[in-house]
Amino acid sequence: MTQYRLGSSEVVYTPGFIAWAIRNHDAGIQKIVADTWSIPPDAAHALLSGQVPHQIEGDVVVFQC
Repeated sequence: MTQYRLGSSEVVYTPGFIAWAIRNHDAGIQKIVADTWSIPPDAAHALLSGQVPHQIEGDVVVFQC
């Protein structure tokens, strides 16, 4: 399993964005998440579909898959 750490920036607060993306999950949002944080599409799908749990550490979203 690989651990992914999706960090925030001055523009995007990742925990809030990921919460929104989970509620509105579709292929377009999945691609945005994968491209923005340079993670594989299947990891983005696992996160957004709820197949894997995630944790919030400050302004970072952490998950493994």
